[in-house]
Amino acid sequence: MITLTKKSPLSGRENTLTLDAEIVDFLKWQDGTVIQQAMPYLSLDEREWLITGIYPGEWEEFIFCGCNIGSSANDINH
Repeated sequence: MITLTKKSPLSGRENTLTLDAEIVDFLKWQDGTVIQQAMPYLSLDEREWLITGIYPGEWEEFIFCGCNIGSSANDINH
């Protein structure tokens, strides 16, 4: 098991996730093995979160909102 905290580039939120992954496989990915080969047993959402820091459902929030999740209305240029 690996527990990591990553900051989302969309919202700026810090999210912590515990993955049922082997540290050896995680290190293979860090050393350049593509994530699908290093940790094929992780879900697509888990791999996306590891790569980008974007948690499951955040893309949908971003797309449907049409704005930056972490921004206030005053921060958006019209």
